Amino acid sequence: MNLSLKQSDAWKWAITLIATVAPLAFPLQQDYRIFLCLSFLAIFIWAFDLIQYAVVAVMLPVLYIVFGLTDAETAFSGWVSSSSWITLGGLLFGAAFMRSGLAKRIAFKMIALTKGTFAGIVFALTITCLIITPVIPSVMGKIVLMVPIAIEVCNALGLKKGDKTAAAIITVIFFALWSPKMAFPTASTDAILATSILTDQYHYEVTWLGWAIDMFVPAILWTFVSVGLVWLLKPAKVKLDKAESIERYRALGPLSGNEKKLGVLMIAVLCLLATEQLHDIDPAWILVLVASLCFLPQLKILEPKDFQTTDFSVVFFLSGAVSIGAVASQIGITQDIVSGLQPVLANHSSFVLSMTLYVFSILANFLLNPIALIATLMGPVTELCQSLGYSPLLGAYSMIMGFNQALFPYEIAPFMLVFSYGYMHMGQTVKVMAVRIAAGLVFTALITYPWWMLVGLV
Repeated sequence: MNLSLKQSDAWKWAITLIATVAPLAFPLQQDYRIFLCLSFLAIFIWAFDLIQYAVVAVMLPVLYIVFGLTDAETAFSGWVSSSSWITLGGLLFGAAFMRSGLAKRIAFKMIALTKGTFAGIVFALTITCLIITPVIPSVMGKIVLMVPIAIEVCNALGLKKGDKTAAAIITVIFFALWSPKMAFPTASTDAILATSILTDQYHYEVTWLGWAIDMFVPAILWTFVSVGLVWLLKPAKVKLDKAESIERYRALGPLSGNEKKLGVLMIAVLCLLATEQLHDIDPAWILVLVASLCFLPQLKILEPKDFQTTDFSVVFFLSGAVSIGAVASQIGITQDIVSGLQPVLANHSSFVLSMTLYVFSILANFLLNPIALIATLMGPVTELCQSLGYSPLLGAYSMIMGFNQALFPYEIAPFMLVFSYGYMHMGQTVKVMAVRIAAGLVFTALITYPWWMLVGLV
């Protein structure tokens, strides 16, 4: 058995080393090849779980500096990015949500309403996520609210970390929040940023209703397709008696003081996140500040030991992963790729353009997070679409749908946050996400693009 494991690790290291040196044979300028070598090294170590992921994340920006690709300010820019801090705030707020008992109370009520079946729980979680999607422009904030509830559902069903059914329930939360965010321009920061670029830089009018007409139907249908993929994890047939669920709920008694206090804070968080466009306070600072309030002696929802026992390694992971995008942008590799696409796409149809941008966005996600990609590529892609005689929204939508895909958790901060709770294992995750990417290609070609033709976008 041990020999088999050693052989398995040897193969993983062999594949990793081959992938690491492969870019040296690419006909690219020297700094591009070095960048790809170092990035592939980290990506494959993460994929095969060969070294603790936080350690690799700390090592990667140092390697970028040592090999002369960038300076420390750029390499460690992830530490000042809001995505890292929103993860920290999210972990603490999630701990408060669970420690107060409020998540358990909601979980028992939900199980009672769904009769405790796996399909019923999946449906209830999905509908809940869809309801809060259009009003909160932070997927991270929504995940912070929903994952603790899903964990309490797992606890109530006797499901532990490592259980396939528990992994499936937690995965539902990510799919049910990350997929429908494409339906509205107010449902996520990447959509808000894309709208801002199109409106402010290119003076292209983008309305809330117009966006919804173009994207609501594809996004909602894609949500149910994505959620359906959790059955690939082969969840068990779970069933918790409704009478038992009601009894457990009643046994919790009246709302405790901590539940009430956290309820007020939760409402405050929801209001602040829903009105981000009015006060312009980043969701990261909202979550960090509110989570910090939980440690006040007057509230005492969280205690010092809760901070000490929280696993913050994911923050290191995310901060290191962000450096991939920062360095890629600085050396210009992504801009050169987009520039090279124009002559290739010049004589092709809008369908080929859309699918190319969609696939390109999926691949680019390995190097940059969606926000960084939109910030650096939305302008060039807009110009590309306009130069070819198409609506810039075609490029914007195609990119956003491509960014909805990811193979590894590090590619998307909300995905990383869900993964950090420890219920999803890398092997299970990659399996489901790989199938989701394949399904997305078919869905875009057969559902999304025909819908855009129907509403007159193309």
